[in-house]
Amino acid sequence: WLQMPILVGYGVVQPFLPAALIATSSSSLWTGIAIFRAVGWSLLLALLLYATLLAFGKQAQARLNRAFVAVIWLGVLVAAYRGGGDQWDNPRYRAVFVGLQVGVACWAWVQARRERDPWFRRAWLALFCILFWFVPWYLHRYTPLAWPVVDLFKTIGLGLATVVLVLLWDWARSIKTEQK
Repeated sequence: WLQMPILVGYGVVQPFLPAALIATSSSSLWTGIAIFRAVGWSLLLALLLYATLLAFGKQAQARLNRAFVAVIWLGVLVAAYRGGGDQWDNPRYRAVFVGLQVGVACWAWVQARRERDPWFRRAWLALFCILFWFVPWYLHRYTPLAWPVVDLFKTIGLGLATVVLVLLWDWARSIKTEQK
């Protein structure tokens, strides 16, 4: 029963930045294109996740913002379902909504800059933590690097545990700063 959710989840993160950096092609042009696409999607994905927090968070946002975010995620999930973990079809399907995705990402960026929201920084920290744990996992797969965590679910668990710890640390630090 987990096959479809895992496939859709993997499709959502395609093109995946650690894979693009490590599992390179023999052609430097295609490697460059893969890295460029993966960096762009990683940045856009972090902004879309933050936009979701903004639209459905505590502060009342306009229904139109929530509708745009819902349409974007519906498009991303349908593309991930249809394209699966494919490196090329999945992003091509998502490109239909790229204008709306970029518009919502820009809205999230402007809101974060206007309000100095700590969750903006935390979204970027979370993205970095997840990507960080996949670099040695991919290095183990494609190079002779001896890495003790070879199970995919343990790698995801390490990433999520790191995200929780970093978010708790950042939250505690912000409370300490407010008290001063």
